[in-house]
Amino acid sequence: MCAPTRKTAVKRCSSARVSPPVSSSCPDDESRDLLGQLYAHSVLPENIYRHQWQPHDLVFWDNRSLIHLAAGCPSHLRRKLFRTTIQGDAPF
Repeated sequence: MCAPTRKTAVKRCSSARVSPPVSSSCPDDESRDLLGQLYAHSVLPENIYRHQWQPHDLVFWDNRSLIHLAAGCPSHLRRKLFRTTIQGDAPF
């Protein structure tokens, strides 16, 4: 996969789906170690934003730029999600 804004190859990973190799010249064990370190860094408290929801809030994110997770919705409340796509690669 190529990053549209950079036109270079990118690697997508998460704790559930880390797929070596990082490159064809990097052994699988080194790839796993590097990807594990990157993921561990990404979930440090200083790298996490947790939204404190209030009525009428609207949150946007770029799926290419972050790891996201829906967490903390009380079971007695409904979570309502509308997905949208903004055309183009340039930030607005």
